[in-house]
Amino acid sequence: MLCPPAVLPHLVGRQGAAARQFERDTGARLTFPPRQQQQQAAQVTVSAPTPGALRAAVATLQATIQAKAASAQQQLPDYNAFVSVPLGPSSEALRAAVREFQRRALAAYKGVC
Repeated sequence: MLCPPAVLPHLVGRQGAAARQFERDTGARLTFPPRQQQQQAAQVTVSAPTPGALRAAVATLQATIQAKAASAQQQLPDYNAFVSVPLGPSSEALRAAVREFQRRALAAYKGVC
């Protein structure tokens, strides 16, 4: 099964904890590609003792991949909260620029926290 590179760390977990938990829950075994091959979509292999267990494990894995992929797409904006402003006497234009930045920054984070 193909897994997006942004989701793969969530399937493996810290020191393999998520993969071990998946294996305990489903009775199936996950095999991941070597770390050097994980920059693009990775082939994750699922093996199970019975066809029924394999179907259940694949369904669980697909649901997990879809959920993690959806949450990975909800990224924060490509800017941070640091603003460079010129030093000197304050002006209405500078105050307007700061207010506009605040409005846009707060709008971008609406619903994220």
